[in-house]
Amino acid sequence: MSVILKGLWNGYGYLFEDAIDPRSKNWFLVSGPITFCAIIGFYNYFCLVLGPSLMKNREPFQLKNVIKLYNLFQICLSMYIFYEGTILIVKNNFSFYCQAVSNSTDPNTVRLVAAVWVYYMAKLTELLDTVFFVLKKSDRQISFLHLYHHSAMALAGWIAIKYFPGGQAAYIGWINSLIHVFMYTYYFLASFGPRFRKYLWWKRYLTVMQIVQFGLISIQAAVSLFYDCGFPVVLKMLTLAGTITFTWMFSSFYYYNYIKVNKTSLSSPEAPSPTANGELSSKKDS
Repeated sequence: MSVILKGLWNGYGYLFEDAIDPRSKNWFLVSGPITFCAIIGFYNYFCLVLGPSLMKNREPFQLKNVIKLYNLFQICLSMYIFYEGTILIVKNNFSFYCQAVSNSTDPNTVRLVAAVWVYYMAKLTELLDTVFFVLKKSDRQISFLHLYHHSAMALAGWIAIKYFPGGQAAYIGWINSLIHVFMYTYYFLASFGPRFRKYLWWKRYLTVMQIVQFGLISIQAAVSLFYDCGFPVVLKMLTLAGTITFTWMFSSFYYYNYIKVNKTSLSSPEAPSPTANGELSSKKDS
């Protein structure tokens, strides 16, 4: 038994001390797994159990101005990450076929590590999407897909900044941030109420963008399996499996919400979103 315990302890030490990237080791919310697991655990518990229980006999919170500022913040943050990714992917001669993580401490590489950390912070702040749903009593928006997507992306961001801050993982954050610029722009406009509704006909295409995004990431991950650049094969396979799963889930969402429904529902900006504040466009927010 002592041998087993010692092995587990050594394994824990290697996984959460020796194997992590030294450049980001002591950065905010990057250290051991306890803090991150507590955040994700409490997020799911609050959204599924505690929050609905606290709101059961209360009126929905009026958060219009808060949500406007939140969406504007997410637009700016996503634009910054996409900009940094574009500059650094070009400067670091990113290879679509396969890209290893550089251990260099030169300015461009450290700047890329910092951009990965900002992306991780963005995934954590996006958990507020669901918190707003709970406080507004928009329970229909809190789907399995929504919770799974937000939790999984936060986990992906944590793994990236902790172990592989750069390499071909940077491609995922880069393209994902571009999609989020469009997504949060939609929600920002929708938060202004009915007078903007005629400009919001393109909501269904946000889901299409998500599907295309996962498709592009899947292709890149699949292609990289045929090249050995030093990026872990296990991560390539996990990326491929994860994006295929997301592609299927978002495609199913699109089918049931935009194809199977009647023609009137197709053009309505009130259709639910799997990823963010779709409820912002509803009549009760106007």
